[in-house]
Amino acid sequence: MADGRSKRSCKPHHYRPLIWHPIQTDGFAADPAVQIRGLNWAYVLMGVADGTLLPFIPLYLFERGLNAAWIGLVLAVAASASLAMGLAWAYLADRRFSPSAWSS
Repeated sequence: MADGRSKRSCKPHHYRPLIWHPIQTDGFAADPAVQIRGLNWAYVLMGVADGTLLPFIPLYLFERGLNAAWIGLVLAVAASASLAMGLAWAYLADRRFSPSAWSS
């Protein structure tokens, strides 16, 4: 062009409109793929922690004097409590602490 301006657009080619997301950093919406990737790594690390600790719990309980039936009962109660608390936490997250619950 005669006045020195280029024909290129001012908008960068990687422009994406921002959508609202509950987790924001510095006023910009964080990329959901990055958030999910972090959540996936959290699940992996929790699985690794469970996998390294769980084999030693029966041995610890046996050393404390529990027999096999009591060890099984302790592990079953712990697993049942974990399931129940997970369901309760999911209910609270979906019904009580969701953005739609606060808007009405």
